[in-house]
Amino acid sequence: MTNIVNEKEPDLTKCRVLSRDVVASGKWISLVNLSYLDAFGNQRLWESVKRVKNSEFTGESATVNACDVVPIVIQPDGSRHLLLSKQYRAPADSITIEFPSGLIDAGESCDECAHRELTEETGFTGTILIKAPYPVGYSPAGSASLGQFYIMEIDLSHPANDVPQQHFDPGEYCENVIVPLDTAVEGLAAFQEKGYIVHSNIMMFVLGLRLGQTLGK
Repeated sequence: MTNIVNEKEPDLTKCRVLSRDVVASGKWISLVNLSYLDAFGNQRLWESVKRVKNSEFTGESATVNACDVVPIVIQPDGSRHLLLSKQYRAPADSITIEFPSGLIDAGESCDECAHRELTEETGFTGTILIKAPYPVGYSPAGSASLGQFYIMEIDLSHPANDVPQQHFDPGEYCENVIVPLDTAVEGLAAFQEKGYIVHSNIMMFVLGLRLGQTLGK
Protein backbone atom coordinates (compact mmCIF):
# COMPACT_ATOMS: atom_id res chain seq x y z
CA MET A 1 0.00 0.00 0.00
CA THR A 2 1.32 3.42 -0.95
CA ASN A 3 2.40 5.53 2.00
CA ILE A 4 0.55 8.87 1.63
CA VAL A 5 2.26 11.88 3.20
CA ASN A 6 0.51 15.25 2.88
CA GLU A 7 3.04 18.04 2.93
CA LYS A 8 2.09 21.42 4.37
CA GLU A 9 2.66 23.18 1.05
CA PRO A 10 1.16 21.30 -1.92
CA ASP A 11 2.63 22.21 -5.30
CA LEU A 12 0.82 21.39 -8.55
CA THR A 13 4.07 21.71 -10.49
CA LYS A 14 5.19 18.47 -8.79
CA CYS A 15 2.45 16.50 -10.54
CA ARG A 16 3.51 14.28 -13.42
CA VAL A 17 2.89 10.84 -14.88
CA LEU A 18 5.64 8.38 -14.09
CA SER A 19 4.47 5.40 -16.16
CA ARG A 20 1.60 4.13 -18.30
CA ASP A 21 0.59 0.47 -18.33
CA VAL A 22 -1.93 -0.68 -20.95
CA VAL A 23 -4.23 -3.18 -19.24
CA ALA A 24 -6.48 -3.97 -22.19
CA SER A 25 -7.04 -2.61 -25.68
CA GLY A 26 -10.02 -2.84 -28.02
CA LYS A 27 -10.85 -1.46 -31.44
CA TRP A 28 -11.45 2.07 -30.24
CA ILE A 29 -10.03 2.55 -26.74
CA SER A 30 -7.45 1.18 -24.32
CA LEU A 31 -7.65 0.92 -20.53
CA VAL A 32 -4.47 2.34 -19.02
CA ASN A 33 -3.14 2.29 -15.46
CA LEU A 34 -1.22 5.47 -14.64
CA SER A 35 1.41 5.89 -11.96
CA TYR A 36 1.83 9.57 -11.09
CA LEU A 37 3.01 12.05 -8.48
CA ASP A 38 0.34 14.16 -6.77
CA ALA A 39 0.66 17.73 -5.51
CA PHE A 40 2.08 16.46 -2.20
CA GLY A 41 4.83 14.45 -3.87
CA ASN A 42 3.15 11.09 -3.26
CA GLN A 43 3.17 8.34 -5.88
CA ARG A 44 -0.37 7.25 -6.72
CA LEU A 45 -2.28 5.10 -9.22
CA TRP A 46 -5.14 6.09 -11.50
CA GLU A 47 -7.20 4.38 -14.19
CA SER A 48 -7.78 6.09 -17.54
CA VAL A 49 -8.85 5.36 -21.10
CA LYS A 50 -7.11 6.31 -24.31
CA ARG A 51 -8.19 6.19 -27.95
CA VAL A 52 -6.35 3.65 -30.10
CA LYS A 53 -4.41 5.43 -32.85
CA ASN A 54 -1.72 4.42 -35.33
CA SER A 55 0.86 6.27 -37.44
CA GLU A 56 -1.84 7.30 -39.94
CA PHE A 57 -3.20 9.79 -37.42
CA THR A 58 -1.25 12.86 -38.44
CA GLY A 59 -1.82 16.61 -38.15
CA GLU A 60 -4.86 17.58 -36.09
CA SER A 61 -6.08 13.99 -35.97
CA ALA A 62 -2.96 13.06 -33.95
CA THR A 63 -3.98 15.30 -31.04
CA VAL A 64 -7.76 15.81 -31.36
CA ASN A 65 -10.06 12.84 -30.85
CA ALA A 66 -13.46 14.20 -31.88
CA CYS A 67 -15.46 17.20 -33.06
CA ASP A 68 -18.78 18.44 -31.70
CA VAL A 69 -21.17 20.66 -33.65
CA VAL A 70 -23.79 23.01 -32.21
CA PRO A 71 -26.17 23.34 -35.20
CA ILE A 72 -28.44 26.39 -35.32
CA VAL A 73 -31.34 25.96 -37.75
CA ILE A 74 -32.82 29.10 -39.29
CA GLN A 75 -36.48 28.49 -40.03
CA PRO A 76 -38.30 30.23 -42.93
CA ASP A 77 -39.96 32.61 -40.41
CA GLY A 78 -36.52 33.64 -39.11
CA SER A 79 -36.78 31.75 -35.81
CA ARG A 80 -33.78 29.79 -34.62
CA HIS A 81 -33.74 26.25 -33.28
CA LEU A 82 -31.15 23.79 -31.98
CA LEU A 83 -30.78 20.68 -34.13
CA LEU A 84 -30.00 17.71 -31.89
CA SER A 85 -29.44 13.97 -32.32
CA LYS A 86 -31.54 11.36 -30.54
CA GLN A 87 -29.89 7.97 -30.33
CA TYR A 88 -29.37 4.93 -28.12
CA ARG A 89 -26.12 4.68 -26.17
CA ALA A 90 -25.32 1.20 -24.87
CA PRO A 91 -23.01 2.31 -21.99
CA ALA A 92 -25.90 4.33 -20.54
CA ASP A 93 -28.52 1.80 -21.71
CA SER A 94 -30.64 4.81 -22.62
CA ILE A 95 -31.80 7.02 -25.43
CA THR A 96 -29.74 10.19 -25.33
CA ILE A 97 -30.03 13.73 -26.67
CA GLU A 98 -26.71 15.01 -28.01
CA PHE A 99 -25.07 17.48 -30.32
CA PRO A 100 -23.97 15.89 -33.62
CA SER A 101 -20.42 14.70 -32.99
CA GLY A 102 -17.98 11.97 -33.80
CA LEU A 103 -14.44 10.69 -33.82
CA ILE A 104 -11.95 12.29 -36.17
CA ASP A 105 -10.63 10.04 -38.94
CA ALA A 106 -6.91 9.45 -39.51
CA GLY A 107 -5.38 12.40 -41.34
CA GLU A 108 -8.61 14.39 -41.23
CA SER A 109 -8.70 18.06 -40.24
CA CYS A 110 -11.08 19.25 -37.53
CA ASP A 111 -13.07 21.35 -40.02
CA GLU A 112 -13.48 18.34 -42.30
CA CYS A 113 -14.57 16.19 -39.37
CA ALA A 114 -17.16 18.74 -38.21
CA HIS A 115 -18.76 19.07 -41.66
CA ARG A 116 -18.70 15.30 -42.21
CA GLU A 117 -20.24 14.44 -38.84
CA LEU A 118 -22.99 17.04 -39.23
CA THR A 119 -23.98 15.67 -42.63
CA GLU A 120 -23.65 12.01 -41.65
CA GLU A 121 -25.77 12.31 -38.51
CA THR A 122 -28.35 14.91 -39.60
CA GLY A 123 -28.21 14.98 -43.41
CA PHE A 124 -27.86 18.76 -43.37
CA THR A 125 -25.09 21.01 -44.67
CA GLY A 126 -23.99 23.90 -42.49
CA THR A 127 -21.73 26.93 -42.41
CA ILE A 128 -19.23 27.47 -39.60
CA LEU A 129 -20.19 30.53 -37.54
CA ILE A 130 -17.81 30.06 -34.62
CA LYS A 131 -14.90 27.67 -34.11
CA ALA A 132 -13.57 27.27 -30.59
CA PRO A 133 -10.10 28.84 -30.42
CA TYR A 134 -8.53 25.57 -29.25
CA PRO A 135 -9.48 21.95 -28.45
CA VAL A 136 -10.77 21.28 -24.94
CA GLY A 137 -10.80 18.28 -22.61
CA TYR A 138 -13.85 16.01 -22.68
CA SER A 139 -13.34 14.36 -19.30
CA PRO A 140 -9.82 14.95 -17.93
CA ALA A 141 -10.55 12.86 -14.83
CA GLY A 142 -10.74 9.76 -16.98
CA SER A 143 -9.04 10.56 -20.27
CA ALA A 144 -6.68 12.94 -22.05
CA SER A 145 -9.18 13.09 -24.94
CA LEU A 146 -9.50 16.48 -26.65
CA GLY A 147 -12.46 17.74 -28.65
CA GLN A 148 -12.91 20.65 -31.05
CA PHE A 149 -16.23 22.53 -30.81
CA TYR A 150 -18.11 24.41 -33.52
CA ILE A 151 -21.27 26.47 -33.86
CA MET A 152 -22.70 26.00 -37.34
CA GLU A 153 -25.66 27.61 -39.10
CA ILE A 154 -28.07 25.56 -41.17
CA ASP A 155 -30.01 27.55 -43.74
CA LEU A 156 -33.08 25.58 -44.77
CA SER A 157 -33.44 27.70 -47.91
CA HIS A 158 -30.11 26.37 -49.21
CA PRO A 159 -30.64 23.86 -52.06
CA ALA A 160 -28.31 21.34 -50.36
CA ASN A 161 -30.79 21.12 -47.49
CA ASP A 162 -33.90 20.49 -49.57
CA VAL A 163 -33.82 16.73 -49.03
CA PRO A 164 -31.38 15.92 -46.20
CA GLN A 165 -29.90 12.44 -46.38
CA GLN A 166 -28.24 10.89 -43.34
CA HIS A 167 -25.27 8.56 -43.83
CA PHE A 168 -24.78 6.08 -41.00
CA ASP A 169 -22.00 3.63 -40.26
CA PRO A 170 -23.11 -0.02 -39.96
CA GLY A 171 -25.33 -0.38 -36.89
CA GLU A 172 -25.49 3.37 -36.29
CA TYR A 173 -28.83 5.18 -36.21
CA CYS A 174 -30.03 8.51 -34.85
CA GLU A 175 -32.99 10.82 -35.35
CA ASN A 176 -33.12 14.59 -35.72
CA VAL A 177 -34.96 16.61 -33.10
CA ILE A 178 -35.19 20.38 -32.75
CA VAL A 179 -35.90 22.71 -29.84
CA PRO A 180 -36.50 26.47 -30.06
CA LEU A 181 -33.33 28.32 -29.10
CA ASP A 182 -35.17 30.81 -26.86
CA THR A 183 -36.84 28.09 -24.78
CA ALA A 184 -34.22 25.36 -25.04
CA VAL A 185 -34.05 24.71 -21.28
CA GLU A 186 -37.75 23.86 -21.23
CA GLY A 187 -37.46 21.88 -24.45
CA LEU A 188 -34.72 19.71 -22.97
CA ALA A 189 -36.82 19.14 -19.84
CA ALA A 190 -39.43 17.45 -22.03
CA PHE A 191 -36.82 14.90 -23.14
CA GLN A 192 -35.74 14.26 -19.56
CA GLU A 193 -39.35 13.64 -18.57
CA LYS A 194 -39.47 10.87 -21.19
CA GLY A 195 -36.52 9.18 -19.49
CA TYR A 196 -33.91 10.25 -22.03
CA ILE A 197 -30.43 11.37 -20.96
CA VAL A 198 -29.50 14.89 -22.05
CA HIS A 199 -25.76 15.33 -22.71
CA SER A 200 -24.04 17.77 -20.37
CA ASN A 201 -22.60 19.77 -23.29
CA ILE A 202 -26.10 20.74 -24.39
CA MET A 203 -27.22 21.70 -20.90
CA MET A 204 -24.19 23.92 -20.34
CA PHE A 205 -24.74 25.58 -23.72
CA VAL A 206 -28.40 26.40 -23.13
CA LEU A 207 -27.74 27.51 -19.55
CA GLY A 208 -25.15 29.91 -20.95
CA LEU A 209 -27.79 31.27 -23.32
CA ARG A 210 -30.23 31.64 -20.42
CA LEU A 211 -27.60 33.44 -18.36
CA GLY A 212 -26.95 35.83 -21.25
CA GLN A 213 -30.67 36.55 -21.49
CA THR A 214 -30.88 37.14 -17.74
CA LEU A 215 -27.86 39.45 -17.58
CA GLY A 216 -29.11 41.37 -20.61
CA LYS A 217 -32.36 42.37 -18.92
